[in-house]
Amino acid sequence: MSKYGKKNVGEEDRKVRYGVAGALALAGLAVKGKGAKAGLLGAAAGIGATAYVGSCPLYSFLGVNSAA
Repeated sequence: MSKYGKKNVGEEDRKVRYGVAGALALAGLAVKGKGAKAGLLGAAAGIGATAYVGSCPLYSFLGVNSAA
């Protein structure tokens, strides 16, 4: 077990998460409203963090394991 907990995000899932986080970050930079910008950049940071760490709390809650 890693220091971040049990890994439950597989390699393909991580690639998709990095792509989605990048798209959200670009959309966050392009949008005009402060609240929308903060929301999109926050979502990008959260999704990117779960990809980097390899563990997703929602996957743990739902019992999903794409790393298997």
